[in-house]
Amino acid sequence: MTFEQRIAAALNQDIKSSDVAVLIQETEAAITQAETTAATEREKALDFGISPKAACEAMQAAEFSRDRLRTILPRLQNRYAQVQALEALARWHEEAGALMPRRDALAAELAATYPKLADVLIDLLTRIAAIDAEIGRLGAAPDGTGALTKVGIAALRDLQLPPWAGSREWPLYKPLDPMMAAPAVGGDARLFSGDWWQVHKEQNRTARERQEREAAEREAAALATPGIHWWHKERAQR
Repeated sequence: MTFEQRIAAALNQDIKSSDVAVLIQETEAAITQAETTAATEREKALDFGISPKAACEAMQAAEFSRDRLRTILPRLQNRYAQVQALEALARWHEEAGALMPRRDALAAELAATYPKLADVLIDLLTRIAAIDAEIGRLGAAPDGTGALTKVGIAALRDLQLPPWAGSREWPLYKPLDPMMAAPAVGGDARLFSGDWWQVHKEQNRTARERQEREAAEREAAALATPGIHWWHKERAQR
């Protein structure tokens, strides 16, 4: 095949991008050569020793060849980009086809394994929360020598296990807005169960009873204080 036939085949038939790249290099070299030839023929055309007609024809032929190559070069470059894109897409599909069975197998394994692991972890975390609550209630030793160290549920509370494929969820409770709730009883295991609301109910009741007790103590202290009280003034006015 001639050079022009190879270019025509590259533009219209299946071809590798590497082959198109070779044609682009050859075309660029041919353009450089054609530019030199066109400049040489133009100089010859000005020589009175050469037939004007022959000189003009040679000059025009050289310029035509140069311009023709300049026109075809962008088409070859576009063809190169097109073939490269097609090759990249073919490689992607080939790699994706190899990955899909492995992906599907791992997804199936995860769906079968995750619920079991989640149950094991949640049972463990629930028992940790319970014993940490007991340690918190025990407090320090009476002689002040120290206290038991908790397992570490404070750090584990940041752990989240989303429900998936029928698994359980951790945390088991939904934290309340701290601005809307009374201070939590530290270490209460119920905070890590569905009975968390009972803790806050007890806290509110305890706070109310404390307020009533403090009010009664203030009144008793006032009654025990010598002097004229507000009720004495009311009796005097009657």
